[in-house]
Amino acid sequence: RLHHFSFCILHSAFFLSVMSPSRRFPSSVFLSLMMVVSMSFFGGSPQLTKAQSDNAGSSASACPPPLVKPVEPFDLASYLGEWYVQAQAPNSYQPVNTLYCVKATYSLEEGATTPQRIRVNNQARTGSVTGPSRGGLPGNNDAFLQAVVRGNNKGELAVGPRFLPDFLKGPYWIVHYDSDAGEAIITGGAPTQTGENGLCKGARGSFFNPNGNGEGLWVFTREAVPSEDRVSALTGKARELGLDTSVLVRVPQDGCGTFETD
Repeated sequence: RLHHFSFCILHSAFFLSVMSPSRRFPSSVFLSLMMVVSMSFFGGSPQLTKAQSDNAGSSASACPPPLVKPVEPFDLASYLGEWYVQAQAPNSYQPVNTLYCVKATYSLEEGATTPQRIRVNNQARTGSVTGPSRGGLPGNNDAFLQAVVRGNNKGELAVGPRFLPDFLKGPYWIVHYDSDAGEAIITGGAPTQTGENGLCKGARGSFFNPNGNGEGLWVFTREAVPSEDRVSALTGKARELGLDTSVLVRVPQDGCGTFETD
């Protein structure tokens, strides 16, 4: 049940993390609390039935794909820094009209902690590459989201608002990482739904499962504006892992300029 509650809280909190903090914070926090209260009233199981996960009759027998798992070994220190999203699946907290100039910056929290904690600063624009910015709280030290290292020497993290206890944070799997090439593929856990050509995708969210099941697929590069051939090759790697790349939306990065909080 606590795992079920986490999806509700993360859905609201991730939505909050990419909105204007000065104008949206109070109402979003209220929404988070109301969702927790409503879920405690309605109850429900954290396990999806086969009918729910198949979503309109798709067979999930081959999903999640065996190759989609956190990479091992994993060098966290080399992974930190700034990443540009070249393509991603729209999800319950990142609708299509917000997928411009999306980038994420990761840095270690100060002080030795176990497990290790990472400051997460997400930024994007709405409507166009010159549209209003979302996320990116002033002063990276105050980043709203935090990642917690789950795996020992593997690319398994959990991400959520820093005020949440660790067990309520959502899965963040680095399923492909090449530090020399400056590229990575991220999923929101194990995708359970069969998609195009028998490949796997995360289930979309619903009222009782707001964050979906394995929802989320991102293609990262260190380079802001790589060649189309390079992005296509990286997308091909995602398909080789068994991921349905038909869900991806290309994220424009050319002409983005700097964010107000950079």
